[in-house]
Amino acid sequence: MHPRKLVLRLVDLGGDKTLSYFPLPPARNPSLAERGIRLLLRHLDVLKTQLRAFLRVSARHPGVHPGPCGDRGRGHPAGARSGAQVQDELSAEGKRFNPAIPIGAMIEVPSAALMVRTLAKETDFLSLGTNDLVQYVLAADREDETTAPYYQPLHPAVLRLIDSVVEGARSAGRELSICGEMAGDPLHTSLLLGLGLREFSVAPRQMLEVKDAIRRTHLGEARKLARIALDLGSAAEVEALLNEHRPMRKYDSTVTSLSRS
Repeated sequence: MHPRKLVLRLVDLGGDKTLSYFPLPPARNPSLAERGIRLLLRHLDVLKTQLRAFLRVSARHPGVHPGPCGDRGRGHPAGARSGAQVQDELSAEGKRFNPAIPIGAMIEVPSAALMVRTLAKETDFLSLGTNDLVQYVLAADREDETTAPYYQPLHPAVLRLIDSVVEGARSAGRELSICGEMAGDPLHTSLLLGLGLREFSVAPRQMLEVKDAIRRTHLGEARKLARIALDLGSAAEVEALLNEHRPMRKYDSTVTSLSRS
């Protein structure tokens, strides 16, 4: 995201994300169990505490952008009601807040990716969470050793879905960023730029490498690379293509922005 923005995310619990003070019930498949926004909607006290904090911060930081976790943004009835209740409570207490702060949604599951145009109408910006998206598209739990080989971020099915999300966000005029392992891997940078992504959220240790990859990318070549990759039949073929075309030659200074995850 741009430096002027302060993006706040709701706590994302479940699957491989656990907290000692927030025990989760046992599940046969944690990745498909109650998690993210669904879990928060069952613990409205936790959700409302976070929303209250977001709104209070917005009084001093006009660039605050709350980004809900999960497959729905402000369009979720229970979430919208919670937000309205928190605003009413703050108003009654005489607390300042920005009632018009932008609201975002994470695109992390195939249903959200396929409904991106509808989600875009209900939110102000979108973030593509690739770690969960890859495992759900390919039915491969990245924490399970037996299915780990099937967890392939460069699988053509994943790339085609990302391409669809980018086009959906563009047609709706919504800002779209990307986070997760794909965003932080410099081998993927030119491909993601070629698919139309312009904002990358990466871990601090990955920023220099990704920034360097961006500087060595020519957008015209990146677009050609993406078109070829979308027609390939396997992750291995896509990876070979990216290795063959790395590094790119030129730098386009308008290409993207980086932020720390």
